[in-house]
Amino acid sequence: MIATALGVFLVLAPKAALCTLGVWAAVIALYRYVSPASIIAAAGLPVLIAVFGYPWSCTFFAAFAAAVAIYKHRSNIRRLLDGTEHRKGRLLISEHPAAVINGTAIHAAASRER
Repeated sequence: MIATALGVFLVLAPKAALCTLGVWAAVIALYRYVSPASIIAAAGLPVLIAVFGYPWSCTFFAAFAAAVAIYKHRSNIRRLLDGTEHRKGRLLISEHPAAVINGTAIHAAASRER
């Protein structure tokens, strides 16, 4: 749903959608969690649409889409609160001491931590 909404808003409000995509990517890069990145981006989209001066109808549509997206992520929110949500990507070399000794240990260590 998030990708579809992004496609719609790239047409309706391209500046706001591109900024939202940047926010989404930054949250993933910083925290390696996709679901909070999607929730934060969805919540920020109506704000950015209003800031860029798009029509109010577009802002209301974005707010509705954000509410639906957040609602659909409720199981992810529960896993985040429980500490069981999966992270995206592998560990960085500097995060795991075995990586210095054996470069192939990076992937195995990342797999075990998921």
